[in-house]
Amino acid sequence: MSGKACVRPDCQGGHIMVTGFCDTCFRRPLVPDPSPARPAAPAPDGTDAAAEPPRNPTAPAVGELDRDGLLVLPALPSPDPSEAADTVARPPTGGRRCGVANCAGTIGVSYDGSPAPDHGFCPQCGTEYSFRPKLRPGDRVGGHYQVLGYLAVGGHGWVYLAEDTRVPGLHVVLKGLINTGDAVARRAAVEERRSLTTLHHRDIVRIVTHVQHRAPGDAEPTGYIVMEYVGGRSLAWIRFAPEEDLARLFGAGGLEFGHVITYGCKILGALEYLHDRGLLYCDMKPENVIHYGREIKVIDLGAIRRIDDRSSGLVHTHGYSPPKRERDRRGLDVDSDLYTVGRTLKVLAERATRPAGLAARSFDALIRRATHHDPAARFRSAAEMSRQLWEVLREDQALGGREPYPERSTRFEPTAAVFGAALGTVPALEWWTR
Repeated sequence: MSGKACVRPDCQGGHIMVTGFCDTCFRRPLVPDPSPARPAAPAPDGTDAAAEPPRNPTAPAVGELDRDGLLVLPALPSPDPSEAADTVARPPTGGRRCGVANCAGTIGVSYDGSPAPDHGFCPQCGTEYSFRPKLRPGDRVGGHYQVLGYLAVGGHGWVYLAEDTRVPGLHVVLKGLINTGDAVARRAAVEERRSLTTLHHRDIVRIVTHVQHRAPGDAEPTGYIVMEYVGGRSLAWIRFAPEEDLARLFGAGGLEFGHVITYGCKILGALEYLHDRGLLYCDMKPENVIHYGREIKVIDLGAIRRIDDRSSGLVHTHGYSPPKRERDRRGLDVDSDLYTVGRTLKVLAERATRPAGLAARSFDALIRRATHHDPAARFRSAAEMSRQLWEVLREDQALGGREPYPERSTRFEPTAAVFGAALGTVPALEWWTR
């Protein structure tokens, strides 16, 4: 299907194809130079009123690739801790599973349009529950972790920002259970602590220690995981950020399609590390990935489980996990993790610049395979999906006129001897005298 008309003066009736080239002159479309604009009058304070908004001075050059052939991410500055943490607790809304003695009742449900209660009793088993945080700003946990505020409330626990008073300026994250009576949440917390202590990957959040803290009125202490604080922006924040903020952080082009590919390949690298150790992540979504500096970090391992686990309760997010019928029939597997990555990349790509030419179709085909309704038709490993995702980036780079990233073919090997190397040379004397 033909696109916009080719504007080259020596091209007659050409149109730009999906490959990015003209179907008549077979060249790239001519980008006309913008007409010179009248210089803007200086502002009363002497500054240029038409000056561009400030941009990230550490943003890489357009199309710059790293040593892995991925688009270099801009260095995102870490927000001030006072901006990252909220001093007012905002309990979760919507119903949640009770989980006490495996009770399937739903708690925290609003009625008649009233706000969802943050405490009460399970309508099925009658057990008291509370979603209220057990820590307040100013509390000390483990003797030297001073709580600064609330970062988020996850599927099972409150997440707090704290400062290690032994090392001023060193910030950590505390994570505790949201409802300590939930047996499923307790098992998930134990699994998360066990998993974090054995995992060492540059793109996965690192555990520092585990501490106990008894709040006033509690019969038993609550356990808290102490993790490194990753100061950056979640991919969910990037997805919904205003255009001016993206232009300031990513440069004039904002969030590029290549950035989404880089996110995907790094996420898949972290998941491959988990899968190789017999673990599933289960709950990949933009909220669980932080872009800090020029790197990313996968956080919140509360949903992690062993690949062969078929008895524990599933932790997932609607809109990113496979359909309920599939989850009930077969549980979760490696392809389920890749399904969540596909959904994550799809929503991020909707905010980014559109891929060049046929790369858009290739990306759509990749997402369709990752999220196919038949699990047997999906990618079989994170490495396989990452490889094809990277090849989509190479296609986008080539069609967009960016820096190529040549590589040896995965299908053809170089020959042992160069064919026709003797052509054009004078035969030896033996050839003439035989």
